[in-house]
Amino acid sequence: VQFDADPLDATGARAGRLGAGVAGATVEAIGVAGLDLYAEADLYRYDDPAIAVESGWAAYVSAVAYPGKLQILAEGRASRNAEYINAFSRGYEIAAGPSLEYERAITEDSSAAVNSNDIAGGRVTFNALVSEGERTLLPYLAIGALRDSDLGGLHFNRAPETIVHPVAGVQWAQSEFHLTANVGERHDFRDDGYGTDVTRHFDLDVSVPIASKLTLELAPSGMTYAWGENAQQQSDYVDLSNALALKVGAPWALIFYTDYSSNPLINSTGNLAENAYGGVEGQWMPDSSTTLKLFAGAYRAGIRCAGGQCRSLPGFEGVKFSYGGTF
Repeated sequence: VQFDADPLDATGARAGRLGAGVAGATVEAIGVAGLDLYAEADLYRYDDPAIAVESGWAAYVSAVAYPGKLQILAEGRASRNAEYINAFSRGYEIAAGPSLEYERAITEDSSAAVNSNDIAGGRVTFNALVSEGERTLLPYLAIGALRDSDLGGLHFNRAPETIVHPVAGVQWAQSEFHLTANVGERHDFRDDGYGTDVTRHFDLDVSVPIASKLTLELAPSGMTYAWGENAQQQSDYVDLSNALALKVGAPWALIFYTDYSSNPLINSTGNLAENAYGGVEGQWMPDSSTTLKLFAGAYRAGIRCAGGQCRSLPGFEGVKFSYGGTF
């Protein structure tokens, strides 16, 4: 791995210097005593003036059991000085696989655990599949706990913290109707009486057919964040987002967006009001590997996470065209 010469200037790597070396191994065993087992371990060796340590490691284990219609997934992870491999990347942070984090609950404030260089914990997830004809119901409950001892980098806290994060949800599909709902509450308990960060969040995704080739999709989500005690005290805030999409067959979609945030750390101003944003986007997919988008309006600055990658994006107001393709 070669890091950029300047972490803020992604124009080239350090000439002739390997910033880090990585070695790892994975082991997978299926059907051992009724369990599916997986383990991964990685070692890191650093040789870069910007990194204060010489080595690091990361480990992950999981086990899946299938008692009746229930599926139970148990995961564990631990890492030490492994986040440095991310620190000088080109703007992206790996936030899953495995981070034991719920992507929609990662903010500018709670992201310190994702970026921690000294963290360990686990999560247990219970799924129950209920299927009858065209109707499928999948409720789940996940309970995660992490111990974050890192106090540097993005951490606001002055003491190690224990993070407890239960999330419950359900998926329901019946013919062309689909619903996904999730709700959770995360507590970051700080040692030595420094209080607790509390995050409460929900998200909903509903798809309803309204005509032969016409589908309506609604995707609201929200979050409240309450701080513990910081050296420079921050303000509690609320985030609310919504997307309403009208899809015509497979290739066409018209999407209306609204966004609200009272987070004073966000460096952007809304186009509807100081804290409120709105926009509309047209999408065309001429084939399964090509997407064309035309957006007009505004969206707020902040962390955006998708598919296990998170990036801090600036706010935007105006008109833009984008093309996406897979191959």
